[in-house]
Amino acid sequence: MDIQPSEHKEFAAIESRLEAGNLTLRDIRDIEDGMLLSTDEKTKKFSEGVFSRIGQKRNALKEKEIVRLEGKTDIGSKVLRLKLLNADLLPEEADTEALALAREVPLEKDARTQATVFKQLEEIRFAAAQPLVHELDDGALDSNFASRVRQVAKTMVEQNSLTPFQGLNSIQQREVYRYAGRGGMSPEVLAHAIEEYIHALQHQVEVARAFYFGRLGEGVEGLLQLPEDIRLKIDQLIWEGAGGEAVDPTDIASQELITAAILHNVEERMGMHGD
Repeated sequence: MDIQPSEHKEFAAIESRLEAGNLTLRDIRDIEDGMLLSTDEKTKKFSEGVFSRIGQKRNALKEKEIVRLEGKTDIGSKVLRLKLLNADLLPEEADTEALALAREVPLEKDARTQATVFKQLEEIRFAAAQPLVHELDDGALDSNFASRVRQVAKTMVEQNSLTPFQGLNSIQQREVYRYAGRGGMSPEVLAHAIEEYIHALQHQVEVARAFYFGRLGEGVEGLLQLPEDIRLKIDQLIWEGAGGEAVDPTDIASQELITAAILHNVEERMGMHGD
């Protein structure tokens, strides 16, 4: 069967949006999310060329923004430029660039600016070392797990239908039900539960980041905020990773082990590898 006229109109509308001169990087990500969530094989095949143009449009906008930031001397612009370049850098290159910028932060007089920039640079370094983190980054420039699952929630509410929810695999649905509680199974309730699901995963990433950079107090406090079954699963993963031996959280190797265990749990709960 051929793609129906209505589908041709849909793709024509997408093509028209891509040709528009006022698209932002976030707009392009939204278009990409919607297309990636399509389950129709005919539509997927027809969309291959569109994905190529999405990539070209995104790269052109990124390059334009990088050039605009090139001559900026304020630390905020330098950090934004590094974030735009981050996907094209090796982890060690991103780490070196971030550390170089970190040495400039104390020159900022405003304490809040210092704290914000230090956090942004730490996030860049962590994402470079742990690629999974990109999937839950609200500021990601291309489609990721968080943006696609949020698109499912948005579509459910707009259509007042649970059909889009069936596009999630059984692991993802199970995790969403955890946060829906006894609120029912309406599109609005599940959409809210999806947001809670994403926030819970992002919280675990923050906990992992704290351990990765040796902030043990913050890391332990974050672990204690997790539901008991999740804490027990992470404990099990740490125990298995340590070969049944006790771990010393003050030891760098143990901090890396704890970080890996938390992110492994995150990956499992994201259902990234299917049912």
